[in-house]
Amino acid sequence: MRETKKFLTGFTLIELLVVIAIIGVLSSIILTQFPGAMKKANDARVQAAMAQMRALITSYQTASGSYFGVSCAGDMPAGMKNLCNEVKNKDYLKVDMTLQVSDGAVCFYAPLNEKDGASYFCADSAGVAGITTTTPSATCHSSAFTCPTNTAL
Repeated sequence: MRETKKFLTGFTLIELLVVIAIIGVLSSIILTQFPGAMKKANDARVQAAMAQMRALITSYQTASGSYFGVSCAGDMPAGMKNLCNEVKNKDYLKVDMTLQVSDGAVCFYAPLNEKDGASYFCADSAGVAGITTTTPSATCHSSAFTCPTNTAL
């Protein structure tokens, strides 16, 4: 005679409650970390877009001999408008990046997300590019065109 064994495939109420509790704890840990991770990701995208802008602007200046014409409003150099919009969509205040241009110099900056607008990414034609906690508006304006002295990567 052949013996057949029956297996129960159901879960008890206690087992289900334990699994739900574990999922709840794990999701609460993940959800508390998510906003910080999103801010860091947006900051990385802002920095990457501004590094691309810096390369475009340098190439434009090399070809034309001047920074005159560099703008977020137009598309000079080509692709600049898209990068400016990318920065605007990812930065903390959702504002246009500040771009100061003269014939011989350029400076631009945008607020970063991670410290809720208390830090900025700044780049200028003197070769400085990086993060600063000093508001660049004091040095990156229509007559100075430089990032603050504490700007560093």
